[in-house]
Amino acid sequence: MKTTIGRVVIYKTTEADQELMKITPNCNVAEELPALIVAVHSDECVNLKVIADGELDIWVTSAQKGDEPMNWDFPELVPSAAKLDPKGFFTPEVKKEIVLEVQKSVITPEIKAELIGEVTEKVIDEVKKLMPTGETKEPEKKK
Repeated sequence: MKTTIGRVVIYKTTEADQELMKITPNCNVAEELPALIVAVHSDECVNLKVIADGELDIWVTSAQKGDEPMNWDFPELVPSAAKLDPKGFFTPEVKKEIVLEVQKSVITPEIKAELIGEVTEKVIDEVKKLMPTGETKEPEKKK
């Protein structure tokens, strides 16, 4: 994902942040909180407005992307529930769409021709195996 102003990320709170949450009225303590990118210094360094679960504003400057306290990262992407079956797998319709998109982007005309050639050769080999030995017929020429 691209690091841009306005994007929501996940901020890993520090012990100091958590202590502040404990003493703030109506604020729940959390190890991770959503945060809004308010300034971008680089793809890895941003300023954040952390959204606490309660009456507390946390501003973090020059936060680095990572997994340690006072770091941030993009949230995990979860597929749309509408595209999943009750067990959490893609529906057959979505699977078909994915396969078609992959085929469009991966199978070039050259690859398609090569695949057809390989299949044709395999079919000819299988037909030869089915024919009794010694019997090979040349196609009759039209007069």
